[in-house]
Amino acid sequence: MKYASNREWLAAEPFTLALSAGFFGFFAHTGCCRRSRRPGFRRGGSSG
Repeated sequence: MKYASNREWLAAEPFTLALSAGFFGFFAHTGCCRRSRRPGFRRGGSSG
């Protein structure tokens, strides 16, 4: 199935968010976690 955006793809079904460490990883991880908690996203789990 094709999706018009990553948002549509992630909202289609639960997903697991895997994050890796990096120099500015904390800031990127905070932004990703905050975005994935918005209505329409069904995060199944997190790791990293």
